[in-house]
Amino acid sequence: MAALALEVVNAKVALRLQSRGVVLDPLPGEPDEDWRARLETALCALFRDERDPDSFEELYRVGGPALLRWIELLARGLRLDAQELLQDAFVNMYRYAASFRDEAPRSFAVWSRTIAGNLVRRARAARRGMSLEALMEVRAEPRDPHAGPVQVTVEDEERERLAQAWIIVLSRWLEAYEALSPRERRLMDLVEVRGLSYSAAAEDMGLGLSNVKMILFRARTRMRQRIGGEFEQAVRRAG
Repeated sequence: MAALALEVVNAKVALRLQSRGVVLDPLPGEPDEDWRARLETALCALFRDERDPDSFEELYRVGGPALLRWIELLARGLRLDAQELLQDAFVNMYRYAASFRDEAPRSFAVWSRTIAGNLVRRARAARRGMSLEALMEVRAEPRDPHAGPVQVTVEDEERERLAQAWIIVLSRWLEAYEALSPRERRLMDLVEVRGLSYSAAAEDMGLGLSNVKMILFRARTRMRQRIGGEFEQAVRRAG
């Protein structure tokens, strides 16, 4: 097997792909972009069929950079976090892998970009609605000095409901954070709190860059799943 192919997938995953008839090296005259797209499709099909964590990690490593560039293009000027949207896209791919159809070499590129595009549109729409920042701003708004007693009562009740929702979010975040492993908490602290780059965090922890990205991806996914339902219910009650 050529060194070029070994740089893209680890040996165990490569053997399983070969057993499925996948040619890991670029085909004669095949452009690098087409070769990578074909390999992404094969990796996604492998994960769909076997649900193997190694194949999903390789899919993220191989397909993530190109998809991130696509998201950055879609989100340009929208003040959205492209890296977070990338993580959300792969969460959805993990959840709905059974729906993937490898009917063409570029099937994964089309499927993943569709998922990412939907996430960008939803994120853009969500900016117009309630957010954690909006909760804080509403709580901080001064009371209208000209408001009547009925309006004052309504505003006080709304502030109380929003305060309760915020407290729930904070408590659920802490619970989700404490449920992470020590290594995951350390990486979250380095990247999310101290603001280190993935490369700097990898060096600090003595880990590979792709390994750090996957650890954080899984940690964020578990935290988001644990917090999300509680927060949405709290906001609906506050609405």
